Amino acid sequence: MDSRIAFLKQLRFRIFILSAALIFSVVTPGWARVKGVQAYADQQTWFNSVTDSLATLGEPAPQKAVTKAMRRAARRKARLEKLQQENSRRANQR
Repeated sequence: MDSRIAFLKQLRFRIFILSAALIFSVVTPGWARVKGVQAYADQQTWFNSVTDSLATLGEPAPQKAVTKAMRRAARRKARLEKLQQENSRRANQR
């Protein structure tokens, strides 16, 4: 009887581990995709940094911060729109 209880406990543990692995493998790709899109949309290249600095030459510090933030937001919006267009184009090709 004790061996049967031990076997059931081991089986229950294995089922728990396999269930957790299954849930993790199903949920993770969606999070990774969202994280990747955000990283792509928020990327700041050296070219962007240089052009932002040149665009704000001679401006006071508060105005520089506002201008750079507006330029970053515009780039983010453009990248997200580009991704959306690519995804809709891929969806239409299927």
